[in-house]
Amino acid sequence: MNEKNILLISVGGNEDVVIHSIVSNKPEKIIFFASVDSREKISKQIIPAVFTKLEIIPDYEIVVTDNHQDVGECAFCLLREIPVRLKKMGLKDLQWPNLIDYTAGTKSMSSAVVWASSKFPCKLCYIGSQNKEGRTKDGLGIVKSGAEREIIFYNPWNKVAFYELSKAGSLFNRGQYKNAVQIIENVEAQIDTEENKRFFHILKGIFEGYACWDNFQHKKALDDYFKRYMQSFIDIAKIKENVHPGLIRFAEQTHVLKEHLEINLNKNELSWEKIYDLLANAIRRANLEKKYEDATARLYSCVEKYSEHALTVRYGINSSRTRPEQIPDKLREEFIRRYKVIKISEKGTEEILKFGLQAKFQLLIEFGDEVGKRFKSVQTELEECLEMRNKSILAHGIIPINEEKFTRFLHVVMNLFDLKPEDLIYFPVFPE
Repeated sequence: MNEKNILLISVGGNEDVVIHSIVSNKPEKIIFFASVDSREKISKQIIPAVFTKLEIIPDYEIVVTDNHQDVGECAFCLLREIPVRLKKMGLKDLQWPNLIDYTAGTKSMSSAVVWASSKFPCKLCYIGSQNKEGRTKDGLGIVKSGAEREIIFYNPWNKVAFYELSKAGSLFNRGQYKNAVQIIENVEAQIDTEENKRFFHILKGIFEGYACWDNFQHKKALDDYFKRYMQSFIDIAKIKENVHPGLIRFAEQTHVLKEHLEINLNKNELSWEKIYDLLANAIRRANLEKKYEDATARLYSCVEKYSEHALTVRYGINSSRTRPEQIPDKLREEFIRRYKVIKISEKGTEEILKFGLQAKFQLLIEFGDEVGKRFKSVQTELEECLEMRNKSILAHGIIPINEEKFTRFLHVVMNLFDLKPEDLIYFPVFPE
């Protein structure tokens, strides 16, 4: 046994199993969990017997429950008192005892010990008997004195961790990528088998990648997470597929998205792909999180960037510093009158034009651009949607955006961009 074992043990009517556990495990420190009635057994019977067998008395604390029949009350008592007692014993960095014996005490007390301890990485210990002859009542009663046999269960988190994986997957599928990472991180800290720990560590890296991507940190998502963990994830998904079906498909889909990220979103500059990625982000905010205000703000940004990018890549025009001669003759006088700005620099003064969304589309129409033509076909609807956005809480007004308003705006944007839903990139669904 580990010489540094810190033992939490429940105490009931049979003190022999408690003594046997302490003698077998030789803990450095002990926290007894007793009822009002069983408390006196600790000082009168258990401690003297332990000293006789070990010739030492481990440092110990006693936590007493006022209601040994109430599971919830017992668990609350433990969760409240154990951290306090650990600090009192000088174990300030330990959240919970690492060895838990739930053999003795009422069923409610034993259940509470396991329930409270399930939140922390620990091993469970139970004192049973070799066979039914070692128990009273024809093998159905308590363990007879002298027939005790220690049974150590490995950390149960190594088994139940994959149940928590379903919870993390549910968060992931609702667009709560950082919260999913937190679940995985907590599970990783609880388990101690090498293979499972490695699996959850790799999966945490993949989820971190999606969290970064969703936060527009494309390069960080690729370099720090997907490149680092992708192949390992594919390999270990094959091993864990039988435990959590669907992992292989999720890994394959992630690999495809990693390639898209590397090819289309890795540069620190605006592109059509980045605009479409922002559009997909808006859809996630709406469909997965029901955050229609945030989603609408992203749609508006898509329209702004789309018109700007069309002017930049096709005509070399930057709407924040356009030279008058870049404007077509038909519109030049109007643009100078409405959008002229005097720029002052060390080289002197310069006359430039600075204009907004409507003027950008006006230019694209004048150029005969396809974007301008599509704008004309949706102009009335788009202007109504932009007005709706301007009146929203995240813009200049107080009127909230609901699902219906967002869906209408999205439909207009998809037509403006000449896109179908299948043209966009979607994050895969994690198998729950």
